[in-house]
This record gives sequence, C-alpha cells and structure tokens, in this order.
Amino acid sequence: MTSKQITYLLLGLLIFLFAVDILIRMFYCSSVHLSFNSQEFNNICSPIISLLGFFGVIITISLALKQFKHQQGSNYFNYYRDYINNIANENPITNDNLVFSTSELLQFPIYSWDKFDELKKYPEYFHDLEKFRSGETVNSENKPYDKILINVRLFSGRLDILLKRYISLIIEIDTHKTLDNSQKSLLLKGLFDSQVEKYYNGCWLMETDNELKEIKDSFYNAFASVMKDQLLVFNSNFYKLKVLIDKRPDLKKHTQAYVADEK
Repeated sequence: MTSKQITYLLLGLLIFLFAVDILIRMFYCSSVHLSFNSQEFNNICSPIISLLGFFGVIITISLALKQFKHQQGSNYFNYYRDYINNIANENPITNDNLVFSTSELLQFPIYSWDKFDELKKYPEYFHDLEKFRSGETVNSENKPYDKILINVRLFSGRLDILLKRYISLIIEIDTHKTLDNSQKSLLLKGLFDSQVEKYYNGCWLMETDNELKEIKDSFYNAFASVMKDQLLVFNSNFYKLKVLIDKRPDLKKHTQAYVADEK
C-alpha cells in the first residue's frame, strides 16, 4: 500500500467518523437535551470500534510489509553494487600472459590495433585472408601467424563472456521484483559509468576510425571451414550488447554518444 493510498484511507475514515458523529447526535438528541441509553450506544459503537481496529491492523501490516520490502531492496542493491565493482576490478593473477583483466578487455580497440600490427609482419595471413574471403578452404592451424591468433582467440572468448555477463546483469536488474525504480536506475548508471560506457564508446570508435574500420573487417581469430560468420573478432555476438542499448533510451542515456546526439 502506497503512502497516497494510506492518506486516502485515513481521509475516508475521518469522513466516516464525522458521519457517525452526526448520526449519533441525530438519534440521541431531543431538542437541546441528550438522552443516553448505554446499551444502545454499545450496540452502535462496538462494531464501529472493531472496524476501526481492523483497519488499523491492515495499515500496520501494510506498513510493516513495505518496510520489509524496502529492507530487502537495500540488501539486493548492496549485493548488485558490490557485484558490479567486483567485475570492474577483476584482475586474474597467473603466470601466463593469456589471461585478461576487465580493464584490458574493455580496451579492445587498442588490443586489436596492436595485434593487427603484429599480423602485418606475416604476409601469409593476408594471402590466406583473400583466399578465405573468396570461398577457398583455408586452415590457419600451425601457420606462423597462428601464435598471434591463439592469443586473439582467448581474448575474444573472454570478451564474449564479459559482454554476456553485462547483458544478463542488465536484464536481471531491470526485471528484479524487489528493487525499486530508483535503485535499478542507480545500479545501471554505476554499471555504465564504470564499464559498459567504455564498451559502447569502443564500438563507436571501431565504426568511425578509418584504420579501425579496416581492422574490424579484416580481423579474424582463425581460418576454418566451420562457423565462418563467427570467426570475425567483431562478429554479431560482439554487438549484441550495443543493439540492446540502442533499442532502449533509458540505457543509451548513460552513454556519452547519447549526450552528444542530444546536443
């Protein structure tokens, strides 16, 4: 029960009490003297008092449930806020160089630039790329440049998992039954400010920078005869989060690109 509904209920009770008072006076008053019969008075007032007590119990229970829901919402809010911070600060410590932190994954334009520059040292990659595009069967396994693509495949896989976590988290927060709208908005803003905005701006950069546009169209993590549409580093899975954001103004408002468009 909302505060407005409680106010209307109390106002209705007040009007009801005024009406009862007027009826009692009309029933008991004779000229200017009040004739009082305690038995009749009890017969009239006892049900009214019981009814008021019943309404009081309902209001008390409603307020208690509202307070309980608010407490639950606060607990879930703290949980999701900590979870978002944990994702942002994930920095795996291992002895190899093939594990990436969240911060490194979100710098995918820089990573792509660097790795594509490394591939330029291997003309065989671009020769195989042309054959692959023309429909010939090409396999990158055991090729000199495949050492680079091994790293790229791992990076792409980790980035794909991260973006799926973002999509799942956005939907989970958005459909949560205990969080109120203000809590949901704060959580999503925190997620975008710390992480998703970097992804969205990176996508914008991949679409506007001429060199990165060329990289986007020519950067494959492998050459194989299966799942060709998914071998591009920046395939349809990579853009699913951007598509979700672009469809929803309430999400896109958290991106700098949206603010620039509005201006």
